[in-house]
Amino acid sequence: MTRVPVHGVFTRLDGSPDTGTIIVTTSRKPIQVEGEVISGPQAFPIQSDGIVTFELPVSDDPVNGEAWTYNLRGDLAQGTWVLNGLAIPVGTTEVDLANPPSGVQRMYPTRQEWEKLIGPVVDGAVDAADRAESAREEAEATIVAQGDWTGTIDLTALAVRPNYLTATLTGDVTLTLPTPGPERAFTVTLDLAQDSTGSRTLSLPGVASAWATPIVPHPDPASRTIIHLMWTGTTWVGMVAATNIGIPSEGGV
Repeated sequence: MTRVPVHGVFTRLDGSPDTGTIIVTTSRKPIQVEGEVISGPQAFPIQSDGIVTFELPVSDDPVNGEAWTYNLRGDLAQGTWVLNGLAIPVGTTEVDLANPPSGVQRMYPTRQEWEKLIGPVVDGAVDAADRAESAREEAEATIVAQGDWTGTIDLTALAVRPNYLTATLTGDVTLTLPTPGPERAFTVTLDLAQDSTGSRTLSLPGVASAWATPIVPHPDPASRTIIHLMWTGTTWVGMVAATNIGIPSEGGV
């Protein structure tokens, strides 16, 4: 009966040699090979360099009756390796466990090895989720109530993201806006209400507008005006989005 050399190299996820034992069983028992009866598991230790070598009889020699297959299990430091249904036909010169001629092999990592394997994937997913959440927050404008405005209002500390500011004009107002540079464009929306006196003015130094027309809040007492200010990367551009806002009476056109 011909015996065939079997060899394999087992490494951990970090590339270092693995340790453990390869347990070999057969699909039928007992098997008599050249006068030797094989009736139980055979154990072959993996060496310190991760290499294991041993010999197994061919599994389809008619001298030994019905053919059989081998089932191999590696009890390793990194988990459990399994190769089921390995046939070694007559004429086989060697079996490399990295590329066996038959059978189905699987690897079941330990929890620690599995965490090493999927850890970078999970970390990447968390980073992507954080970036997506940050992008969502940057895309949304939070309404910030400014209270009463009069005199010079300094907005240079505004975040470079959409801003929606509500305020009541209780006096004439001059706005100071940030100049964040050419890398980002963003908007600032002003939702302004006149106080009970009305006719409060708004000055926007350095803000361009269509036909260079001044941007003027509606003067009526308690009237409401919405103004969009857009930073283009080089300059501020403003426009009145709605003025003297009110809800039409039912049926109005």
